[in-house]
Amino acid sequence: MQRPSSHSDSLDGTVGRRVNRAPLVVGMNEGAAQVRAALHHRGERYAVVRQGHRITAVVDRATLDRLLAARPRGLVLVRDAVHPGLHCVRPETAAATAARLMRATGSGALPVVDERHRLVGLLTLSALDEQDGRQ
Repeated sequence: MQRPSSHSDSLDGTVGRRVNRAPLVVGMNEGAAQVRAALHHRGERYAVVRQGHRITAVVDRATLDRLLAARPRGLVLVRDAVHPGLHCVRPETAAATAARLMRATGSGALPVVDERHRLVGLLTLSALDEQDGRQ
């Protein structure tokens, strides 16, 4: 598990202001129980999943909970809990566009990447809703 490298570029406006800049980043072959424990310890619902240098998925704690409950004795890996079809957004993406994408795909979070597809952070639907409630 690792944190993304920090980027010093400004993320003013749109999606960029709502990004968790230090999401939990895990590998596909990590143990699901360990990832669930790390998410719980950090008080977070989502982790970004990488395979090598490529961002491949977002996994949520509730999915890990269900999977681990269904297979209490077997080894469960993160790859068993991810779904294909990852969407990413850029920091300059309009917040409304990102929210529509999350609702349309049933995803509660999207990785935010820069122009070189490097991870900038993680955007959650709850962060968007929270921000809208304050404005």
